[in-house]
Amino acid sequence: MAHRLKAALLQTITLFVISACNLSEKENRITASTIRKAPTKTKAINTANLCFRQVTGRQNLDTAWIVLDINEQQVTGSYINLPFEKDARRGTLNGTKKEKEISALWTFMQEGRLDSLPVQFRLTKNQLQQKPFSYDKNTGRAYLADTTSYSVIFQETNCADLPESDI
Repeated sequence: MAHRLKAALLQTITLFVISACNLSEKENRITASTIRKAPTKTKAINTANLCFRQVTGRQNLDTAWIVLDINEQQVTGSYINLPFEKDARRGTLNGTKKEKEISALWTFMQEGRLDSLPVQFRLTKNQLQQKPFSYDKNTGRAYLADTTSYSVIFQETNCADLPESDI
């Protein structure tokens, strides 16, 4: 009962913050779709709800959160990237898992525009590793280079500890 009450309170607060920010209708849909109840890990190896956080930047103010819902080979979730004083990206993940590797499409909202990028992750003990994006000099567009290594590191965190206003 307390879990349901907490989840309902989390959703109410999140929706209040979303409406207070005067986001466009498309941004509201994307942000609302990333709202999560506080999932917990399950004992099954191929089924899990995992949360990860990364804090970087000169003043440790750039923050990103990833929530993964893994069901056998299917992976869904949310990815929110909040660089300090820059344009945030909030969106959903949809992909597949093969052993410890995850390939997904990150569909996100940034500056009022819907966009998407392929992402690749690797699950390790207490971490999620991501291949970083490269940028095309001519178009300024991000892409995932085949030769890049998993150098972006997210630390596993308790899903209940994620900020209510951002997930």
